[in-house]
Amino acid sequence: MSLNWKKIIVYLAIIAVAVGLYYKNKQDANEQTAKFDKIGSFYAELSVAAELFRNEPERFYTARDSLFFKYNLTADSITAFKKLLAGREEKWQTVWLLAKNKTDSLVAYFKEHPVEHDTVDVGDTVLSLDTGTD
Repeated sequence: MSLNWKKIIVYLAIIAVAVGLYYKNKQDANEQTAKFDKIGSFYAELSVAAELFRNEPERFYTARDSLFFKYNLTADSITAFKKLLAGREEKWQTVWLLAKNKTDSLVAYFKEHPVEHDTVDVGDTVLSLDTGTD
């Protein structure tokens, strides 16, 4: 009779370990998805900012820094993420697909809600909107 109890205890222990591993893997997958979403959104918004402020480097730097703050990232954390995915193209594909989808939605938004700039490029002449002079 005690042999059956030992088997039951062993089976329960195996089941407990399997359930624990399942939930641990699920949690890791959720954390990875959240990290990919975060990096993908960061890249998308950074790309849009680069395009919006391509002739205004100071405004771009301000936007870039605010995106680093918004996503709680640093240049070092981006570099670490790149190293983490080095040689894992299928993971990069996921990140870039997220970035592309976010970029598409941002572009659609900014087409409907244009950003006002301080200057207008008119050929070789740049007119200041603040003063109205050449």
